[in-house]
Amino acid sequence: AERMICMEEIIGYMATAVYLAGSGIEDLKKHSVPAWWLFQGMAAGMMWRMALLCSGKSDGKEFVMCFLPGACLLLIKRLSEAVGGGDGIAWIGICMFLGIKTGLIVLAITFGLAFFWSAMLVILKKAGRKSRIPFLTFSLAGFMIWTGSCLFVQQEILM
Repeated sequence: AERMICMEEIIGYMATAVYLAGSGIEDLKKHSVPAWWLFQGMAAGMMWRMALLCSGKSDGKEFVMCFLPGACLLLIKRLSEAVGGGDGIAWIGICMFLGIKTGLIVLAITFGLAFFWSAMLVILKKAGRKSRIPFLTFSLAGFMIWTGSCLFVQQEILM
């Protein structure tokens, strides 16, 4: 059965693209993202999810679950400094825009890309175990891979 993409998904994807493009490029250039940008994106994502909730196109469980990936990243930051605090804040907004299912898929792709890149840097002796990578840049790449694969599959279904 073919699933149609609804307008709400398209808007969520577009908002995520803008948010991640700004965050990813800034993270790559400066290894930090301004707090105002992170919180603005998170607030916009929360407002988007609330609008979906009020219109009956999302539910309270989804709203709460969208906090979990970002909250886990913030917990990892608190316990080990392995990720930056901005990553957790950004991922709350990303999951609010995309929904928990798509957000977790994109986050898994992001972790895979970041792990591969980090492993290559260590193997090539270009970085050590404590080196930092721009995680939101990998989030942008993961989102682009996911979006591209969705468009490819949709194109194949339509042919």
